[in-house]
Amino acid sequence: MADFCGFLFVGRRASNHVQFEEPPHDHLEAQLYMEPVAISVNSAAKALGIGRSSIYALIKGGQLEAIKIGRRTLLTTASIKRLVQAAPMH
Repeated sequence: MADFCGFLFVGRRASNHVQFEEPPHDHLEAQLYMEPVAISVNSAAKALGIGRSSIYALIKGGQLEAIKIGRRTLLTTASIKRLVQAAPMH
């Protein structure tokens, strides 16, 4: 997700703050790195700075794509990028 705010979503720390990481710069790191295809609802909510209920409303409204794997609901990173890029700039 190099174009998603210039940083990559990695996960969360014990303090519940979202952790971001710069994309790999060297060729070997880039070969070893695999961009996540989907992330959890909680991780997406934290990354976007909105609540879980807002995430589910965006899914219902067709603005975010969700996939189910077992009992887990995951959001595609492609749909998150589209949502952010379509948002008006202030």
